[in-house]
Amino acid sequence: MRDVTLGVAEPGSGAALYDLMTPDETWTRFNGPDFGYQRPSLNEFLEGRFKRLLAGYDAQIIFLEGRPVGEVSFCWECEATRWLEAGIVIYDSSVWGKGIGVRALSLWITNLFDRFDVERIGLTTWSGNPGMMACAEKLGFSLEGRLRKVRYYQGDYYDSIRYGVLRSEWSQVDTSGPASSEPFTSDRSERELRETVQRMERRLGEAFAKKSQGFFDCYREMAGRFERDLGRNSRDVWLAKASALMLLQSLRGNEQA
Repeated sequence: MRDVTLGVAEPGSGAALYDLMTPDETWTRFNGPDFGYQRPSLNEFLEGRFKRLLAGYDAQIIFLEGRPVGEVSFCWECEATRWLEAGIVIYDSSVWGKGIGVRALSLWITNLFDRFDVERIGLTTWSGNPGMMACAEKLGFSLEGRLRKVRYYQGDYYDSIRYGVLRSEWSQVDTSGPASSEPFTSDRSERELRETVQRMERRLGEAFAKKSQGFFDCYREMAGRFERDLGRNSRDVWLAKASALMLLQSLRGNEQA
């Protein structure tokens, strides 16, 4: 596993971190895009998010072999009742599907349980982000709630999905690295993850049928390679397919822009 660490921002690194976030904004299409995104100015970033990354209290940078690639964060859903939610974003889409998010989130959840007297840490995502769903499930999070068809984005309805892990459960999780490839079980959440990926394949296949078919042909070739290398029905193959489909969807978005 390549070296993944968490840490605070270095003074004077604000412009470089801004350049990490803003040129490649593929991440915005999966980080709750139905909420809308407006690129901040450099000054807004320096006065806002960068100060949080300098402090390192509720947000830290993900470093891959010393290079920043994303960030982890947390917020209090209700601090009085010790209800804490974690978050993660990998800004550099070139490293998606390589287990970076799984390792970074593992480090962050351990950090949060060490720092705060909480019995549960939550993670909320949506059914349009199968990579995040797979990441949560790999780390032993339980699917605790699903609000069906409450997020409308680009002509489709998606579910809002809540995961959670208890302190007692986390102590049993192997946090030394990503989970190894293993067959999916019949668990509902895992089955729905497969169905989400298959739905994305159908929708994007139709979208690229009229033009840029070469992009989707390239995906099919990669998917076949994933199945040969990782196992046809393993956890890792579905995560790899999800990451590739996210990139394909971003290409479609760029064409429409």
